[in-house]
Amino acid sequence: MHGSLFGGWTTLTQDNNPTTAGARLRGFHAGFGVHVNLLGHRRARLFLSADYTLQDVDDHTDAQKVSLEWHQVQLQIGVSTLVGTAIRLYGGLNHGVIDGRQRESGTTNLTTDFDRDPVSGGFAGLEGTTKENDFIGIELQSGLSRQAEIFFKHSF
Repeated sequence: MHGSLFGGWTTLTQDNNPTTAGARLRGFHAGFGVHVNLLGHRRARLFLSADYTLQDVDDHTDAQKVSLEWHQVQLQIGVSTLVGTAIRLYGGLNHGVIDGRQRESGTTNLTTDFDRDPVSGGFAGLEGTTKENDFIGIELQSGLSRQAEIFFKHSF
């Protein structure tokens, strides 16, 4: 079992929200997680992970500002396999919920709470070991959010 802390930059676009349609909201995300290997050994594993993420993005014009802040909780179950000596391929299923708030200020002043019922999806990734405890990778996700991320990790 091991824990993680993570953070980064977020860019969000929404076509189905009249307030943010056409805008590129930018901000950050930060969170923590727990990862447990249920079965397996060095070459192949069955794992379970849980993550909490806070996301905060905004955009503004001269007359209007909009900001979104939300909390996201997600569970994942997956399998991973070592390909060669330094590359790990992994994938599985995820399930999560979102609870957030949208704030508008300027010409229109409005605060709207939003949430998303539990949603399931999938994920797949590729992770390479660059040094003994350093990793670089890419992960694709569907379900709660459709996203692609490039990541760098260091294990202590």
